[in-house]
This record gives sequence, C-alpha cells and structure tokens, in this order.
Amino acid sequence: MESSLRIGSSDFRELRQSGCLYVDKTKFISELLSAYPRVQMPAAVQTSAVLITRPRRFGKSLMLSMLSEFLEISKDSRDVFADLEVGRNHALCAARQNQWLVARISFKSLKGGGTFAQQLNLLTEIMRSLGDDYAFLNGSTKVSTVVRDYWAQARLLQLDPGRYQFFIKYLVDGLHQYYGKMVVLLIDEYDVPLAQAAQSGYYTSMLEFMRTLFDPIRDNPKIKLAVLTGCLRLAREGIFSGVNNFTCSTVFDNAFADCYGFTETEVKSLLCQYGLSHCLPEVRRWYDGYTFGSCENLYCPWDVLHYLADKLKNPHSLPQMYWENTGDTSFMLPFFQRFRGKLQEGLESLLAGGAIMVRLDSGLTYQNVNFDVNNFWNLLYNTGYQNIQGKQVQETDIELQLKIPILEIFSLYKNNLQ
Repeated sequence: MESSLRIGSSDFRELRQSGCLYVDKTKFISELLSAYPRVQMPAAVQTSAVLITRPRRFGKSLMLSMLSEFLEISKDSRDVFADLEVGRNHALCAARQNQWLVARISFKSLKGGGTFAQQLNLLTEIMRSLGDDYAFLNGSTKVSTVVRDYWAQARLLQLDPGRYQFFIKYLVDGLHQYYGKMVVLLIDEYDVPLAQAAQSGYYTSMLEFMRTLFDPIRDNPKIKLAVLTGCLRLAREGIFSGVNNFTCSTVFDNAFADCYGFTETEVKSLLCQYGLSHCLPEVRRWYDGYTFGSCENLYCPWDVLHYLADKLKNPHSLPQMYWENTGDTSFMLPFFQRFRGKLQEGLESLLAGGAIMVRLDSGLTYQNVNFDVNNFWNLLYNTGYQNIQGKQVQETDIELQLKIPILEIFSLYKNNLQ
C-alpha cells in the first residue's frame, strides 16, 4: 500500500499518525544512546553534548522531533515507534522510552535579522512561544520567583533585552525545579544567528550573545544531554568551551553517517513502492552524490521526495532543481567576486567535471570565510555545495579532494557564475 507524501513536515508524530511516508531512521536513537553512555549516569556526572552538522534539507529538524517523541516523559510514544527499528529494540525502549524531560528549541526563524536589534526582536517570538508552551512555570510554587518572573515577562514581551541571552538558563532551571528531573536539551539550527550576523555585519555582538546563551550547557547538573544541529562546527568561536563531554559529527565523520539523507537502498525501495523503479537511473544521475563519513551514495531527501511527488502527478515530468530553491545562494556571489582570480582555476576544473584539493579546516567560522579561499571551499563542503571524493593525510593536515556532488548543484554553479 502506498503511503501519502507530505513534504517539508518536521513533526514526527504527525507523519506517523497520519499514515504519511516515513523512511525509518530510528537507528539514530539507538546509536546516540549507545554512543553516549554518560546519559545513563547519575546527575553528578558532567553534561554530555553532541553537535550534528549537515547541509539543509537533510532531515535535521525531523530527527530532533523523532528524538523528542522517543524521550519525552509526558508522552506515550509506543504506538508511533511500534513497527520501526528502535521500537523492535525492546530492551532500549523499556529502559529509555518516555523516561526523560525534554526541552526543544529551534533557531530556524532567525534568518531575517538585518541588524542585531532586529535579530533580538525575532528572538522574542521564540521566547514568547516557549513561554506559552511552559506557561505552568509562571504560577507554580515549585519554581523560584526569579524564573516565574522571567517567563511571565517573556510571554508579555516585557523582558529587558539585556536579559534575552539567559532564556536557556531559565528554561532549564524552571523545568528542573518543577519536575525535579534532569533535562534533555534539543537545539535545532543553532548556528543560524551567527550565519545571519556574518552576512549582515554584526558578528562580534552576536557571538558574545551566543556564548552567554549556551553557557548553561557547560557542566550543568540539571542537563542530562544536549543535542544540537546546524551547518558548521563553530569550535574555534568558544561557544562550547568548558563542555568536557562534547562530541561533534560533521559531514566528514562516521558517526550517524547514514542517518541523514537517503541511502541507495532506501531510494530503490521508495521508487519500487510507487511503481517508479524504472526512474532510478534518472534519480541517480540528478540527486545521488553525497558522502558523509564513510557512507557514500547518499541522496538529499528533499530532492527525492519532490521528484516522487511530481512523477505521481505527471509521469512525464522532468527532474527539477528542488534543493536550490530552498535557500539563498546569493551568499556565494560576493566570494566569487572577491576571490575571482584565485577561484577561477578551481571553478573551471569543477565545471569540467574534475575535482580540487582543499585542506580540511575543522575550526571554520562564518567570519573567517571572508579572508581565505580555502575557508570558502570548506564552507561549500559543509553546506552541501561540494562533496568529498577522496582524501590524503599529510603530517598534521588532511587534504580533501572535492567535486560538485550532483547534477542539480552543477546547474546551480553554472547559473550563479553566469
């Protein structure tokens, strides 16, 4: 029986209960909880934190929604996981399912702030929404007066802007006081504010703000586990300094490599399910080409699902550049102009179907991209505009052989350069 398609939804429970298509990625839960055994230890143990970076539209938000459904103590999620891989792991479900208190925050909406003040104004809407979700903190005697006042003011948009950067602290404090349990903190698109700030000229102000904002993650006995997603690992910026049990999974690392994006096997199964197996060569030509860690031949889910939807509506429809239209590619143009001479040889090689050699920079920031061609290539690699074809280890440096990942991105390069 064919499942209906719902593209763009990041609500795991809604997808499952409405009978929509869901490619089973619940092995992520098993891998996460087995890879970070500290989350099973007593409160005295320091906070564990994991950052997962992937390009946009590879399922980061849906994955956090899935994790939240599995862990959240106020829910009973046995029905939505029953026939999935993690649901068949009865020992894990008995020990961990719906046992923890979860706080989930998304910074997706902070993409439109042209100034630091405008960015903070956008943040107030996130805080007001959280205040509504956790309105019970306002009137409970279990919660300190400081916390109650903070969220009462946040809900009414009466909070002093100088206190905005403490909202994670007061959210964790309030939930811990109310329930008497440690908190699992899930933060989606954590680096969006800094990406926006780098483009708009207030990077230093936003960086100081973010350092204070994320400070509660550091060795906090009230937080059992923190999971963050984004596009870049901003280690050099010191946002996570002092978090001793911090682990990062980037597009270069093996952890969770096949949990984001569709594998070749999954794409074949999808096409077969909808009677489109004959379309595999076309889908492979347009959308296969990503490598995360040691997992090769990964497809962008956004592309594959849109392709399926178009084919079901019109069997004669042609592949489209679906991924390009989900983000602003204008950020590439200033770099092409600034480094025109230095980029020309590499771009000519890429557009001819070849590859370029780039030194891997694990300390990349949104700001230092502006000053170095190598950093720009690293940015394109981390955000999905380049893909690794090979690597060479030279003493302390790792050289990456990068190419354009898929035909869709090839067209994007060509159009931007023209």
